[in-house]
Amino acid sequence: MEIRKTDIGDIPTIQHLAALTWPHAYADVLAAKQVSYMLNMMYSKEALTKQMQEDGHTFLLAIAHEKPIGFAGFAP
Repeated sequence: MEIRKTDIGDIPTIQHLAALTWPHAYADVLAAKQVSYMLNMMYSKEALTKQMQEDGHTFLLAIAHEKPIGFAGFAP
């Protein structure tokens, strides 16, 4: 497995992985409408660009067999 820091070009991959995982991860605690709202708010291209370029967030991408399988994000 490879873990690497992302850049702006990885935003579509982060969005795709979030869209796949959030509905399952939060199904027991959030309504589908709330999950959709939060995905749009936190993982839009604009929001991710701002997080990466202005807010000091770092995103890491996990890749297995040349396929993105997960990501993590953190900030100071």
